[in-house]
Amino acid sequence: MIEPLANLVHDSGSQAFGILTSLSHRELEDLYTGHALKKLGGLYLPEAVLVFTNDNAMHPALTYISHEMEAAKADSDYVGRIFQPAREYGFPPEYLEHIESFR
Repeated sequence: MIEPLANLVHDSGSQAFGILTSLSHRELEDLYTGHALKKLGGLYLPEAVLVFTNDNAMHPALTYISHEMEAAKADSDYVGRIFQPAREYGFPPEYLEHIESFR
C-alpha cells in the first residue's frame, strides 16, 4: 500500500515483493528514524518476516511497518521513486501495475 507512504499491511494470501539487503543498526536508525520519521513523517517499527528469494530459499528478515499511518493520496513523484527500481529489479508486471495504481 502507498497511502501516502509505502507500507505493508497484513492480507492473508497476498504477497509483497522487495529487495533483501543487509544494513547495520545505525543505517536502519538513520533510515527509519532520520528519514522516514523526520523527513516523511511516518513512524515505522520493525517486525520479523520470512522472505523467499528467487531461488526459493527462505530467510528470516526484518521489515518496518507503520501501524499509525493515516490513509492519504500518495505523491506521484514518490510513487515513481518506488516504481523505477521495482521495474529495474524485474518485479512481476501485475505488481508494477499495483504500484502504479497509487499515482
